[in-house]
Amino acid sequence: MNKLSKSSDSPLTLRLLLSALLFLNATAFARPLHAPEMSEFLTAYCLDCHDGDTKKGGLDLESLPDDLATVPVFDSWVKVHDYVRDGEMPPKKKSQPKAIEKAAFLSSLSEALAAADRAGRRTTGRVVFRRLNRTEYENTLRDLLALPYLNVREMLPADGEAHGFDTVGEALHLSYVQIANYLEAADLALDQAISLIPPDSRSLQSENRRWDFTNIGRFSSRNGENRPLGKAGRIILRQPNTAQAPLKISPAEAAVDGAYRLRISCHGLFWDNGEIRPADRPHVLSLYAEQDKVTRLLKTFDVPPDRSAILEVDAWMQAGERIIVHANSLDDRNEPISTKKRGQPYRGPGIGLDWFELEGPLPSPWPPRSHELLFDKLPLRPWSPDSGLREPAMPGHVVKKSNRISTPMRVVSDNPKRDAERLLRSFMAGWTAMRWPRVFPTSCGNRCRTRPCSRWPPPMNYAIPRHLDLRRNAC
Repeated sequence: MNKLSKSSDSPLTLRLLLSALLFLNATAFARPLHAPEMSEFLTAYCLDCHDGDTKKGGLDLESLPDDLATVPVFDSWVKVHDYVRDGEMPPKKKSQPKAIEKAAFLSSLSEALAAADRAGRRTTGRVVFRRLNRTEYENTLRDLLALPYLNVREMLPADGEAHGFDTVGEALHLSYVQIANYLEAADLALDQAISLIPPDSRSLQSENRRWDFTNIGRFSSRNGENRPLGKAGRIILRQPNTAQAPLKISPAEAAVDGAYRLRISCHGLFWDNGEIRPADRPHVLSLYAEQDKVTRLLKTFDVPPDRSAILEVDAWMQAGERIIVHANSLDDRNEPISTKKRGQPYRGPGIGLDWFELEGPLPSPWPPRSHELLFDKLPLRPWSPDSGLREPAMPGHVVKKSNRISTPMRVVSDNPKRDAERLLRSFMAGWTAMRWPRVFPTSCGNRCRTRPCSRWPPPMNYAIPRHLDLRRNAC
């Protein structure tokens, strides 16, 4: 076969590489607790209360394993050590060990615990090795495949939490369901990265559209939420309950999937019964994309005080998504405005909105950077049923085949085996670059805390993708 092409199933090797980002596994080996002085001490002073029948405090020393590589077992023996060391056990009313007996017991136990701890650090480090949580996995795929707008987080099961954090190894368990979902997410990421359908020039023409706030949905209402600002703008005086009635810029809708540039002109102020005065506090404004009652945050801005300024963000939007404005600093639960008293004087903070602009979809090169990271500069040729390959999938903005103008393509290689090895090595080099430590060993006498020295690691016989090549910033 002299060609490479995308099919419904992404290459198994890449799927496994991407899913392998999840976790690292390590096993600790520890010294067993079989020293005679320990057995004699436990028998003489501990088993009366902590044997299999009594188990005071829920501690059964007869059945407690001596496998210190297991975290719960290690923690239990640490407690035993600390109780004896601090004189809490045996209790004062019980027979007390001689000082030499106590010292021998603590010495043997502490030596075993220290050996287990050293063994654990050699294999797992000072903290538990863990897999990536779903947010970290999404960000890693975004960086690795040059897909800044990739969304796979919600495809993955919720991560466990420990001590209020979802990044603690002891809570990040792994099941076959999670592995299946992570593989599915890797498939989706590869589907988005591999681009075999050229963009349709007629449907992807970029537009620059601007709206004022005089006749847009709730911005045109007079229920106490806002006031006029000149001929085109509005002043938001409170943020209504967005779950029931969001401040939606109804006409601002993405025509097709793609990158868009959003701009809004606004400023903070203080409304004094019709007089606009300087803002008495800082304000915050957020832009959301919404479709089918599902919202996602695009950007949160600090609103400039007193004078209007243009706030801008580039974001990926899906076809049909609309824009919602949320005035974070004008929560109506704190400063409600009665809709039944519209005509009464009102003094309070506000945000002036002048206009909103949506530009896009923004032009982008084809094939995209994500495709070149996987296939480099391998040529593309038109696909046909005679090629024996499955037809490439259409991009999300094409609804029907009859609407498609662009011809699907396929990747062609004169030497598939050689090119596959070269591409996989390059991909692995990029993965390795992302996993370099934050403090790097150097041979030039410096300690580069944010980048590796130009002499480390040793030269490789394959290229690191430029957007991941940290050695470009060598000391």
